[in-house]
Amino acid sequence: QAEVTPKERKRIEARLQALHELSERQRPPLEATKPSVAAMSTEARSFYDRGVKLFRVKQYAAAQAAFSAALQMSNAPELHFNLAVVAERMNRAQEAVDHYRAYLAARGDAKDRDRIEERIGMLQTMGQ
Repeated sequence: QAEVTPKERKRIEARLQALHELSERQRPPLEATKPSVAAMSTEARSFYDRGVKLFRVKQYAAAQAAFSAALQMSNAPELHFNLAVVAERMNRAQEAVDHYRAYLAARGDAKDRDRIEERIGMLQTMGQ
């Protein structure tokens, strides 16, 4: 029931904003490496590129639709990774876990396997 002064409110809002920005920085970026030309048709690559552009401007639902369309035309593992990242941004933990697992299954030699498995564990904990 305590009153919050305008000065305290401003300080609290600044702290919340800083925490939100930290959370965004800690989330994984999209797959840095583009899928190989052999893995994607021209049309699938077009949807992939569109998804990346939409993700960068925080249009996550549209990015998800573009990556999903590309996935229907291609089996490039990077699409699952990017769909997992987008699902995280949309607070869809189980969907993100499913796509991370599909990425790891398709990319047996993933150099970032440990980091992704750790991410999966964290997402599963959050979803409980």
